[in-house]
Amino acid sequence: MIMKTLILLCGLTTSLILSSCSADPNVRKGQIGGAAVGGIAGGLITDSWGGAAAGAAIGGLIGGEMKR
Repeated sequence: MIMKTLILLCGLTTSLILSSCSADPNVRKGQIGGAAVGGIAGGLITDSWGGAAAGAAIGGLIGGEMKR
């Protein structure tokens, strides 16, 4: 139950992060790249979908800030 809630929460967070700066294409590219790298890294480190979702959310946030 907790894992499903965490995955749902991370997915919602990721979608909000990726839609927050859709007007600037550079920020959008940074968010997508960061989410992809963060999702892969989080999934490999934790060996779970929840870790991948959390990594994607954090990676998208950091990638967008780096390109801003």
